[in-house]
Amino acid sequence: TEQIPLTTDDALMSLSRALITNPTNEGIQLIVRDSKKRTLIGFATIFWTWSTLQGGRIAIMNDLFLSEEYRGQGIADIVITECAQKAREHGALSLTWETSVDNKRAQAVYNRSGASKSHRWLHYTLPL
Repeated sequence: TEQIPLTTDDALMSLSRALITNPTNEGIQLIVRDSKKRTLIGFATIFWTWSTLQGGRIAIMNDLFLSEEYRGQGIADIVITECAQKAREHGALSLTWETSVDNKRAQAVYNRSGASKSHRWLHYTLPL
């Protein structure tokens, strides 16, 4: 089983600062709150990059996270729609993302989002 590496608070703060400082070139983070309690319940992170295959700018939804108690309520669908809108506004040709092969719950959300699942590409990571 592949282990997902844990990061440090300092690394996350550095990432957040880069996004806040330069959202036009780096990306953005959408914060999801419970509208009644005003508490943080999730987030989505979008990074801007380029695709030579598509011949233009694309958006990568690197993370979409919701607290366990808020899952299964359609909130992820709303977040994906908002991420797509932000990507469109930025001039991106597509919004892409990936998920774990065994994360069936997330795949159910993604399958109904209108996105197409790639059967042509595998994702590889080379730790540096």
